[in-house]
Amino acid sequence: MKARLWQVSVTTSIEAEEAVAALFENLFDAPPSVFLDTETPTAIVSAYCPKLPLYEADLRVRLRTALARVRSFGLNIGSGRIGIRRVAPENWSESWKKHFKPLEISGALLVKPSWSGRRPRRDQAVVVLDPGLSFGTGQHPTTRFCLEQLAV
Repeated sequence: MKARLWQVSVTTSIEAEEAVAALFENLFDAPPSVFLDTETPTAIVSAYCPKLPLYEADLRVRLRTALARVRSFGLNIGSGRIGIRRVAPENWSESWKKHFKPLEISGALLVKPSWSGRRPRRDQAVVVLDPGLSFGTGQHPTTRFCLEQLAV
């Protein structure tokens, strides 16, 4: 059985996401993962490690201090909620897919990943788009604007 990992995360604003990601990279000596929720708009910056770099209480203090420093530079850090938890092992190569849902653009266009079983409505065009480095998810404002223009 695979060992459990520690997930250390901070919920922040999209405005402060890069600064929080930089402090995570410095603290954990590896780039963090970032989940952007454009609807709320928030970002969850997370690091996964087999062992915490500090005792949990000391890690929370260090993160709070670092977040206060980010705030002192004038960035809105949002809630700044810190989460530290053990996570069960899972198939990481597949589990990320659950975060990418079909995206409807003005009722005329459906953008969906290849693993989605969602069917288009009558007269709705479909773009099958798997999230990746070259094109993303279709949710970036510029990409969304282009898709909306195509759907007109």
